[in-house]
Amino acid sequence: MTNACLDTVKARLRPELNEPFFEVVNEWSGGMTRCRHREHGFRLDTIDRRAICKGCGKDVDAFDALVAYAKSETRLLSTRQRIEDAEKRERDRKAREKARRPFGRAVNSVRAVKDLTLKTEPVIGYTLTLECGHSAECGPNRKPRMVTCRQCQADAIANT
Repeated sequence: MTNACLDTVKARLRPELNEPFFEVVNEWSGGMTRCRHREHGFRLDTIDRRAICKGCGKDVDAFDALVAYAKSETRLLSTRQRIEDAEKRERDRKAREKARRPFGRAVNSVRAVKDLTLKTEPVIGYTLTLECGHSAECGPNRKPRMVTCRQCQADAIANT
């Protein structure tokens, strides 16, 4: 999955969902009577079985803390599902692109080809090193990121 796609998914989601539970609770459900502080979370006292607000130190109803926990778990699961769906869409897109252009190869490096007899604009093209190890030539006006490898294509035709 590309970084741009992953960043798009993360931008739509709230980053605090990756925090450990009871550390950050972003919104409260209705019915909360004592503490409405946001972004503080809860501290659990397992001996006395109490939930304490990290912001103000007041006791919070344990049922309200469990509701907040359930909501955050639900959001976390749906977030994970969205990320997996986005990764699957990206894999499918790459597979479709590869099937459409089976000999398309990414460019690893670009080297300028110069004509030393020219005074202005001595670059007459580029030699591209492809991910398969072969090289290709292109004109001076563009440096492509992906090129059809003619040598891989010729090898495939020769092997059939």
